[in-house]
Amino acid sequence: MIDVKLEPAPSGADRGAAVTTTRTPLTQRNRRASISHVKKRDLLRQLTEIARAGGVDFRLLREGRNHEIWVLGSERLVIPRHREINEHTARGILAEAGKMVEP
Repeated sequence: MIDVKLEPAPSGADRGAAVTTTRTPLTQRNRRASISHVKKRDLLRQLTEIARAGGVDFRLLREGRNHEIWVLGSERLVIPRHREINEHTARGILAEAGKMVEP
């Protein structure tokens, strides 16, 4: 994101210096850098524990190009095919799995 400050146009020889730009720090520009990630194997380990606690099967049904389809009991879970998964996405997957296992 670029902040632009407009100043009144100067008279005479300084006409080319009417617009000044300042850049925001990298941490504000690239907010994705601050989002934490969860290792996929850790997410799968937690899902396995949820399945064991609920007494249901947890297995891989198929692999697609961008996602894997896992079966938890009789329901399907879609998990991204990445080594690291966004923390918000992982929490959503775990919440969905918890609802599937509850009586």
